[in-house]
Amino acid sequence: MKSIPASLLMKTLQAHNGIGTNSEPHVRVLVTQAAGNTLLSESIHGKESASPGDVAVRMTSGEGTPHIAYAICIDGGEAKIYTREFPAFSDLPWNYVFTLGPAQDAAIEYDGKWKMDQTYSWYYLETDEFPWIFFTDAGVLYAQYWDDETTRVQLATDVTGFFAIRGWQNQYEPWLDQGLLVAFLSGTKVYYRARCCQEDGSYIWEPQTEVYMLADGNETISVFRTNDFRLGFLTEYQGIIRLAFTDRTYAGMSVKPEYLAASVSKVSVRMQEAAFHNVKEPTETMNADLLGAFCMLYENGETPEELSAINVEKLYCEDSTLVYGFRVSFSRKLYKTSGIDLSAFVSLSLGTVSRAWYDDAEECLVIHTTEDITKYKDVTVTIRACGGVCWY
Repeated sequence: MKSIPASLLMKTLQAHNGIGTNSEPHVRVLVTQAAGNTLLSESIHGKESASPGDVAVRMTSGEGTPHIAYAICIDGGEAKIYTREFPAFSDLPWNYVFTLGPAQDAAIEYDGKWKMDQTYSWYYLETDEFPWIFFTDAGVLYAQYWDDETTRVQLATDVTGFFAIRGWQNQYEPWLDQGLLVAFLSGTKVYYRARCCQEDGSYIWEPQTEVYMLADGNETISVFRTNDFRLGFLTEYQGIIRLAFTDRTYAGMSVKPEYLAASVSKVSVRMQEAAFHNVKEPTETMNADLLGAFCMLYENGETPEELSAINVEKLYCEDSTLVYGFRVSFSRKLYKTSGIDLSAFVSLSLGTVSRAWYDDAEECLVIHTTEDITKYKDVTVTIRACGGVCWY
């Protein structure tokens, strides 16, 4: 049998346990379980001295009853997670799961959906698979979904205390959501951040909001849900309890759903005789002609001559009107160019083409530009494919 150290034994033998007798007790209640309204506490582990902690219980859609409890404890300056299955009645041990990291305070809470229990006409929280974890490190408040560090988000700074709770969410208009809420003290003022549903169905951490009704000078903070679908913020200031409530968030949730069934009877159906028409028409034919098609024949092994520019002449004026541009002569005459505006098919490396056409009489391509291009600059003329224009 393990013996009790003499120093600890002397403290337990004191008639009064407290600071004055150097025997102040250090205890914590982390989880309770009872058949009735009886408070029963149980130990999660006994390796470290008592320090802040919190418990969350899971009940998913496939479980129907509380199934697993998760606890977070500050052990030796680090936040550690423990778990235990239900029902247990203290005969199943708490098992270590993982270490979150350095922390001075911590809380654990589930997000989920509020569902109506049709038997008892009350709402219960159908939880997600894993809870959210909240903790402070050097005064910075963080939130993280279970062990997924990629979800970690910084919520606030200069935090001296906080409390996490899942608020009410409207079952019929889910964007009316108090959210997964964490209230905290920054200095001596009360603020909160909430992860709420938006109108598009997404969830975000909404901006920090101050609870102005609680003023300044607050020393502690806790939050609770009420049966009329509010959240209550409870603080203490120099022995005085302060209380503030949110607005209701039900819009019909406080009324048990009622359903109306409708049926149709004594219905008669009247059918009218259908009229048939012969819609067959005489056979129609359509003829198509291929216009503008041509072909060229070459001797076996013969290849067509490449089209090349043989002369470029710069334009200065035409018909007593000052114009700029070029006249380009090719090694072959172009055909099927009559009446075709080639402006869209001709481009210059310098300047802009204002007009272009093929002069059948002069057998050359005439290009007008919007500005004068000096003859000392190199200009590249590019002509893209243009319909049936050809040479042979």
